[in-house]
Amino acid sequence: MKKLLSVLTLGILISIVLTACGEKTETFENKAEGMNVEMDVTYKDDIVTHIEQVSTVNYEEARLDKDTLKKVMDKQLESVKKIEAVDVDSKYGDEELVQTIKFDVKDADSEEIEDVFNINPDEEKPSFEKFKEELKDQGFKEKE
Repeated sequence: MKKLLSVLTLGILISIVLTACGEKTETFENKAEGMNVEMDVTYKDDIVTHIEQVSTVNYEEARLDKDTLKKVMDKQLESVKKIEAVDVDSKYGDEELVQTIKFDVKDADSEEIEDVFNINPDEEKPSFEKFKEELKDQGFKEKE
């Protein structure tokens, strides 16, 4: 019985590893006064599969008070929170906001992909190279 469980466990682990094989993650960063945004973009064969963005805003350096920032962020995130494949976690500390947004692209429906990537998902897939160029146009730099 122990051997059977060991074999099954090993088989599951191998399946998990093989599923993840071929996926790559690149990190991008955008810094501004009092703000730092890091974005990990995971892709396979030039197709974006997952995005995780961590934004840190220091209230004093950004010249914003906590309540004002919370109101602005809540308003901006109204449409994002409606996307089922997106998870938002905002932690408003005494000195800074740390916000994590995760987007599981492979779990998103066509409309969600169209909204985020501004493409017609019936005609094309969310390309990593195109997304990377858009990030660079927005001031992001590749982090090494």
